[in-house]
Amino acid sequence: MPGLAAVKVALRQYALTFDGAHEDHPWGENVTRVHDKVFAFFGVDGDKSDGIWCTVKRPKGRIDVKLMKEWIAESYQLVAPKRLAARATTRPVASRSTRGAARRSHR
Repeated sequence: MPGLAAVKVALRQYALTFDGAHEDHPWGENVTRVHDKVFAFFGVDGDKSDGIWCTVKRPKGRIDVKLMKEWIAESYQLVAPKRLAARATTRPVASRSTRGAARRSHR
């Protein structure tokens, strides 16, 4: 099982695969933006907290990287300009119940 640092690196690299995506470092944190809108937060390098990005807490046990990628893709599609979102090759595939769980975890 890959460690948290390796998962963060893989997810940061994945987020940068979307059209117009670029990394920025406001507030000392690593974020990925599209047209100056943040769609993924990855925290501070070397941060030992349990957060992976935004308000998702690291689960006990295995990290579901596929689900994390789906959430990143969905976030990108929500904030990217429509022409870029339409060209995205990775579509979010999370079910309604998964998206609902994600929203509930942000509260």
